[in-house]
Amino acid sequence: MLCVFLALYVFGVFGYVTATLATFFVGHDADASDGEVAVAAELKALRTELAALRGEVRAASGLPPEA
Repeated sequence: MLCVFLALYVFGVFGYVTATLATFFVGHDADASDGEVAVAAELKALRTELAALRGEVRAASGLPPEA
C-alpha cells in the first residue's frame, strides 16, 4: 500500500516539474520576437490589415463591399 502512495506522489511531483518547465519554455517563446506565439500574433495582425486593404481597394474601384 505504501508503494502505491509513493508511486502516486512521484507521478504528481514529476507532473508538477514537467508543467513548470513547459510553462517556462512557452512563456520564454511568447517573449521572443521570433517565437511561434509571436509569429501567430503577427500573422493575425497581417490578416486584419489585408482585409482592411481589400476593403479600401474595393471602395476605391467602386465595387460593392464583400459579404
